Amino acid sequence: MVEISGGEFYTAHGIELGSPTGSGTGTFSIQGSGATAITVGDTADGRWQQYSNSTFKVGIDAGGVTPVNIQYGTGANGAGGVRFEAGSILDIDFVGSHSE
Repeated sequence: MVEISGGEFYTAHGIELGSPTGSGTGTFSIQGSGATAITVGDTADGRWQQYSNSTFKVGIDAGGVTPVNIQYGTGANGAGGVRFEAGSILDIDFVGSHSE
């Protein structure tokens, strides 16, 4: 699990949540708008791959949520890009004080 609630997050190689065989799951969580930057990937091998039952969790605070900048390239054997497998989970909620 990766949880970001402040500071800055950068990875050049991208994110892979879970496994293609279904033997594992992962969670990438952003809690609020406190992070100054979230950057995933680069133009060579950046990617976002989310397998079934893995979760992209977003907590929205009074300032919204820090945007995720996904920079993707072709990657090895065309593995770059953004992919959400069937059964991927998007979990959106509110954190802190908010008005409904």
